[in-house]
Amino acid sequence: MMLTTRNKYLSMLNFFLAVLKTVTITLGGGYAICPALGAIFIKNNWISEKDFYNIVARAQTIPGPIALNTALLSGIHFFGLAGVLPAFLGVVLTPFLSIVVIGSFLLTTNINFIMRFLEGARFVIPGIVLSFLIKNMRTRKWKCTRIVGTLITSVLFILFPAWSIPIIFLSIAIFYLVEFRSGL
Repeated sequence: MMLTTRNKYLSMLNFFLAVLKTVTITLGGGYAICPALGAIFIKNNWISEKDFYNIVARAQTIPGPIALNTALLSGIHFFGLAGVLPAFLGVVLTPFLSIVVIGSFLLTTNINFIMRFLEGARFVIPGIVLSFLIKNMRTRKWKCTRIVGTLITSVLFILFPAWSIPIIFLSIAIFYLVEFRSGL
């Protein structure tokens, strides 16, 4: 157990409960969950904002769900490999149980009120994602080539959504080559 400056103990149980609570009450997927996780970790002085966003940046480079990757890397940061278990369970338990409960509920009831709720929630989620992206962008060193590359990639995503996977792989390869050659 580690004692932080606010006397908030960081234990595997507290970490698990923080991840579980965040995943349970947050709508909008991984890009909405990550800033909520960061807010809890930072508020409890378990990690600095800079270190958390470094973890998020690394999580984005790993294939898979961003919320799971961020939680797993946070668990490793706090507890070594032993932190993987509370992170994994904290992220996966609520969606798994929700799917089971909601699935059985939908088989027996009218879903109109659920659809209306989800339609309302879809207008809030882009704002949460945009806030997270702005915070994440502030931690990067932006050069002209990165700005132009990011804009071109964004336009390609908008124009050719069906080709998003090849676009992202090609963009990563081009970014890597440009960055590697220029020594950035």
